[in-house]
Amino acid sequence: VDQAGAAALVLSGGGNDLMKRFHQFLHPWRPGSDPQRLLTDAVDEHMRTLMDTIFQMLTRVRRRQPKLPIVIHGYDYLRVGEVGDDGYLAKFFDAAGIRSRDERRAVLWAIVDRYNQRLRSTCECVVGISYVDLRGFVTEDSMWHDDIHPTDEGFGLLSKKVAEVLLERMAEV
Repeated sequence: VDQAGAAALVLSGGGNDLMKRFHQFLHPWRPGSDPQRLLTDAVDEHMRTLMDTIFQMLTRVRRRQPKLPIVIHGYDYLRVGEVGDDGYLAKFFDAAGIRSRDERRAVLWAIVDRYNQRLRSTCECVVGISYVDLRGFVTEDSMWHDDIHPTDEGFGLLSKKVAEVLLERMAEV
């Protein structure tokens, strides 16, 4: 950041890092209604590691650039396909025996919610960080290229919200 002479920093909050361990996040299906019952301790363990890394990075940047506008965002609610679908996530739900589309969505959204809550809390621990909540922006299935990537139109909606917050922060400096 120092060497680049950046006017601001925008961080996309680590979703690809979540994907690396997603295969460890799901318990085998068992009856019940709370989606949390199907999440393993690996979800929180991995998120804790990610948040520690993000916190360390943010504090280092903040120490070096006390007034630099910093905006960080999490992710919108991802999609998960039906049993046997291609994509990034369906195979993990298939392997865990989580077959119901509604239950798949509830479990996935519970992960996204937990991630965003942890990211917000991490940002609140460092002065001058703006967290942007993007959940619920890309609501149309047609705005998703696949289960984890929006289309250009979907990314446009997300970018617009991040840009609004970024411009507000830059105007304060």
